[in-house]
Amino acid sequence: MTEAKKRALLLVHRIPYPPDKGDKIRSWRLFQFLAARFDLSLGCFVDDPYDMQHCAFLRGQCEAAHFVPLNPFWARLKSAKGFLTGEALSLPFYQSTAMQKWLAEQVREKPFDLAVGFSSSMAPYLQDNTIAKIRMMDLVDADSDKWRQYAAEKSFPMRLIYQREANLLAKTEAAISQWANQSFLITPEEAGLVQNLPQAAVDKIDYWRNGVDTDYFSPHAEFAGKAQRSDLIFTGAMDYWANEQAVLWFVENVWPILRDKRPQMKFSIVGARPGPLLQKLNDENSIRVTGRVADIRPWLAQAKIAIAPLRIARGVQNKVLEAMAMGRPVIASDDAASGLEREAKACFQIVANGNGEDVGAWVRAIDSMLNDETKAEALGRKGREFVEGHYSWDAQLGRLSAALRRFDL
Repeated sequence: MTEAKKRALLLVHRIPYPPDKGDKIRSWRLFQFLAARFDLSLGCFVDDPYDMQHCAFLRGQCEAAHFVPLNPFWARLKSAKGFLTGEALSLPFYQSTAMQKWLAEQVREKPFDLAVGFSSSMAPYLQDNTIAKIRMMDLVDADSDKWRQYAAEKSFPMRLIYQREANLLAKTEAAISQWANQSFLITPEEAGLVQNLPQAAVDKIDYWRNGVDTDYFSPHAEFAGKAQRSDLIFTGAMDYWANEQAVLWFVENVWPILRDKRPQMKFSIVGARPGPLLQKLNDENSIRVTGRVADIRPWLAQAKIAIAPLRIARGVQNKVLEAMAMGRPVIASDDAASGLEREAKACFQIVANGNGEDVGAWVRAIDSMLNDETKAEALGRKGREFVEGHYSWDAQLGRLSAALRRFDL
């Protein structure tokens, strides 16, 4: 007789499908991993009405699923309650009576064998130890440090608000490490940031890296989507402030110099939900802002160089790994490269941030790469080979498998 699967719960702050941005790529792989091993219940928020069409698909992939629509405007208003309660603003942002009610129904008869929360924002739902026998948190990034970096880039009064968020999230992350049976981050460096927080339970903090589907992201794959050629490409969710900031900095400081040297150059900014500042760039100075595309691979395949000029970055940048997997030469800031190990960094070109000379360094790096096609092709092949050998999802999720075995799951 086949032994019945144990029950698991996955709570995610954003619907884990389609896997078209960094956090959703990771949460989708986590969902698949758990669904293959447990009778899985999924609870998540949907902050983009476009994604509601995928709810039926996800319901078919697990035992139970609950989707809570999230209106960002009202959620931001709700998050202001944190000023009164003294908690981080990102926590009340995701408070939901509907989610609490669904969760209570799920555990009415018996607790889950395993509950996993994805991002610190889901932690309040799992603090009750009657939810599951084993509770794990995938914090992904050390958000407290991310907000600290944001604060350094902002002026008064936002600097004070962001610093407040950084301080309170640091306390939240340390507290999570105490009550969770295991907490994960995306890299050993991110794990170290949380381990160094006061009161953190160091021994219960681990990491598992992101991976890449190298069959899907392959220069040899067939894809039906069409794209226009470009010299440079930047990919990512364009409503993410760090991505928007990076592109605006590049367009203001680096792009005019490159265009003076090479008037025919073209730059593609590919990613969903670009804001007004980015939309204004479309069709100006040979810049193309695509918005959401069905398949990012043709755009990468048609680009000569993938760039990642991030000024603030946490963890592993999927945009870098995906471009490497597609055989594209990559030029990235040292911040964008910070989540990758030394061997990976040897597979693309790095430009140091904030040294007063980074504009000129970016111009020289791109100019040199465009001038030497043989060098560019060799770097692209090297990146592809490294991702194939080191960044398969099976290899990365092996660390999670080992953790489950320690808890007899």
